[in-house]
Amino acid sequence: MESDPMILVLFSVMGTLFAAIGIYFMAKFNKIAKEGTRTKAKIIDFETEISDDTDGYETTYYYPIIEFTDRKGNNVRQKVDFGSTSKISAKTIDIFYLLEDGKYNVVVNTTLFRYFLPWGFFTVGAFCVLLSFLRYLGINPLDWINLK
Repeated sequence: MESDPMILVLFSVMGTLFAAIGIYFMAKFNKIAKEGTRTKAKIIDFETEISDDTDGYETTYYYPIIEFTDRKGNNVRQKVDFGSTSKISAKTIDIFYLLEDGKYNVVVNTTLFRYFLPWGFFTVGAFCVLLSFLRYLGINPLDWINLK
């Protein structure tokens, strides 16, 4: 069974982008965790954003507005870059922050952001690249599974 070369290229490009996003998240978190400061932040409010998908469904995302005190004693109030479809019930969260170019880069110190999100993107991307490479070589991984 021949594979369409355009599909292989698309799958490879998509996989490479996913892997690159995973590497970006890993590098960003690791840099902020290594060079920045770990502290507790108080969730003081949520910013709501509504997103419409192509089917006309609306999804509401909640972005925590946090407040923390930096090493110099300044009170900092900032919106977290990542939102979720439900409000976080915790009153405080563990964060790392790094002041760069007058702006605080903040990452939430959870297993989701530290491991699952970056490694998930990387793994999906690497898997897509591997599958397209195998198909390019004429190997169908589905043949390895007995579907009879």
